[in-house]
Amino acid sequence: MPPKMAKAPYLGRLKLYWCKNDNIPILDHPICPKCKYETDKIQLTPPGDIRPAFENDLVRIRTTIDTTFGEGLGLLLIPKNNIYLINRTSGIDLSQEIIANGYVYGRFLYNVLRERFEFHPRQVGAKLLVYFADQNNIPLKHTVYLYEDSVPFIKEGKSILAPGIKRFDLGIEEGDFCIICYENEYISLGIAYSNGTTITEMVEKGYGKVAKNLRNQRSTIPLDEIIDSLKPRSWEQVYEANEDHMQFVVKEAQRFIRNTISHHSNINMTAVAYSGGKDSLCTLLLVYDTMGPKFEIFFADTGIELPETIENTLQVAKALGMQENVHINCANDKIWDLIEHLGPPARDYRFCCHGLKAQRINEIIDSVSSGEKVLSFLGQRRYESFSRAAEKRVYVNSFIPQQIAATPIKNWNALEVWLYILYYPHLVDGMRIDIPVNQLYFQEFERIGCYLCPASDLATLRILRDIHPQLMDKWDSWLKTYAKKYNLPNEWIKYGLWRFHHLDTQWKKYFEKHKIDYSSFGFDSPSVLRINKENSKYSDQTTILGEIFLPIDFRSLKPLLSVLTGTKHLKNDILQIHNHQFEFQLTQEGNFSIKSTRKKKDIEKFLHHLAGLILKSQNCANCGVCEDICPQNIICVKKKGTKYIPTINTTKNSPCIHCLKCITHCPLYQKTKGIELNQ
Repeated sequence: MPPKMAKAPYLGRLKLYWCKNDNIPILDHPICPKCKYETDKIQLTPPGDIRPAFENDLVRIRTTIDTTFGEGLGLLLIPKNNIYLINRTSGIDLSQEIIANGYVYGRFLYNVLRERFEFHPRQVGAKLLVYFADQNNIPLKHTVYLYEDSVPFIKEGKSILAPGIKRFDLGIEEGDFCIICYENEYISLGIAYSNGTTITEMVEKGYGKVAKNLRNQRSTIPLDEIIDSLKPRSWEQVYEANEDHMQFVVKEAQRFIRNTISHHSNINMTAVAYSGGKDSLCTLLLVYDTMGPKFEIFFADTGIELPETIENTLQVAKALGMQENVHINCANDKIWDLIEHLGPPARDYRFCCHGLKAQRINEIIDSVSSGEKVLSFLGQRRYESFSRAAEKRVYVNSFIPQQIAATPIKNWNALEVWLYILYYPHLVDGMRIDIPVNQLYFQEFERIGCYLCPASDLATLRILRDIHPQLMDKWDSWLKTYAKKYNLPNEWIKYGLWRFHHLDTQWKKYFEKHKIDYSSFGFDSPSVLRINKENSKYSDQTTILGEIFLPIDFRSLKPLLSVLTGTKHLKNDILQIHNHQFEFQLTQEGNFSIKSTRKKKDIEKFLHHLAGLILKSQNCANCGVCEDICPQNIICVKKKGTKYIPTINTTKNSPCIHCLKCITHCPLYQKTKGIELNQ
């Protein structure tokens, strides 16, 4: 049995209410500010980060509805001139709740296995599909019609059985969402256990389970109530109704900006780290509205940015009259060198963020502030990820030690960000201007990143191939070459498994559910460390014997050994390290022994550090991270032939302080995690 997965958490407060009287979403108010009627709180699936659905989003959703349920139903269910919200939910790939008229209409997702977009209606969406199909004489597909006698059993929550079926859509496939009806009345939703051919056989025999009954989607909301909610509305009306709320969150963010600047009055330079995305744009505008153009704009160009992102950076600076304040540092083609050494970046192996983006910011700070600390405002929000939800509002990223990062929109959701960007009055020289927005957001992109970003879902990568085929052809070609080199199957590319260094539980469960053998997908990499024997029975001292499965070249390792505490002796191809914690010995073949009175976790940490140092000495990719984060500035990386050689150069005035950041921050260090036991 696969392990049970924890439910996805809410990453912030759920702020979405809906005024049924005005048919408008209301932020964080149980009473509508416009009509004073009581609002309904919308129950969202975690993480609860709502945003507007833009026209291209809606076009894709309508097309998918037409394909699945019947031509013309997409525009009837999702008509123009109305308000639609999207709530991103957890899933194997793209998964979004579609919210309209105060109801969750359904879930729009990308089916990884079938490589297609799908719309899975909920009760209100399905009920309206039945209604519109009937009113417009459209044959409703993906539907199962019941005999009258079976209706009470389905309403009680029983499974949909073959004897109770009057007719059904032959195009149904196993796993499809089906609308369960009696004549033209919606009864429930189901998930098909079989395809149309098998269902036909079951109905003919009068035996078998046809579909699982989704009990929580049985008909409970009156159709008249749903029809009454269908009132066209505009986004201008939404902003007007939420103006007081927006003024409140804007003033709080501006107060935070002023207080943060005041608290760091000893810092001479203020900046906004801009990425070309909505959150950094929102933050830039807040800082501008608070202090005018008296700050710098930092843009870290990873060399794999999308053209729209570069263009937007320049457009925004021009709109605000801040062209002279923009500092762009480009990594050029560095990513291609890094991936040759480290493999593709992954969600759990994001060396690209540190080796490309963070390093560019470090170089900008060095050039514009002579390495002095800079106060940078970042567009980070708690709704984006669990790690960002846990971060403090003001902090220092250890990869960018000279930057004090402050996050004014930490507690904003995406709808607040968009209302501020698109409808808040932004003034330049006393005149209101329209703010340039990255056009990718209006081409179905929910987030903006590099074109080979591992955080992208397969749906986004598919859309990106249509928009920028040349960029994606280059990346796809590299992936195919890499897969061939390491004997990885086609599924490694099909499922985008390059985006994971270790296969997570969610994907394992997905493959197991669909009976897909993932043993050949390249995720069972051997451990670099193995403990063969442990003995601590007769004293407080623990003795451990084991192996390090890495090629060891003591000549390359020797220049790095000063980062470890203690005395080091290297003689006859044997390395000895002695300090107050350990007595350690390592042979050229990788056999080691260690004696210590420390706890086992401390011993394992030391072994990981040593393995990381060995990997660094042999496989350095010249990412530049260790050179940037070393507080003593004593690390340099030189090229010798085709290899990069990292070296520690200590002096009396600049000794190594044994912080170990050059190991723990190295991308290769992640490859040392996990110790195999063989006792």
